[in-house]
Amino acid sequence: MHFTTFIINAVTFAKIKSSLNQRHELERALVETREQLKQVGQATPLCPQCRKPYVPQALSAQARECLGATNPQPGETLSTTSNPGKFVF
Repeated sequence: MHFTTFIINAVTFAKIKSSLNQRHELERALVETREQLKQVGQATPLCPQCRKPYVPQALSAQARECLGATNPQPGETLSTTSNPGKFVF
């Protein structure tokens, strides 16, 4: 009777330990992945208006398009005849 109880407890403890080890491994992988995503997020600049990623070399054209569409300068007239849905300055 005692031997059977000992075996059952040993198997149960082994399963618990295995489960905890797996959980710790997954937790470590999750922390590493979060850190990688944070680094990628910092490396990829986003437009402050539309929150879309952009390439810094092409910033001037994209910024004019994005910011110009939402914040026209005073005195500018907006025309939508050539591109419906987009502002033309």
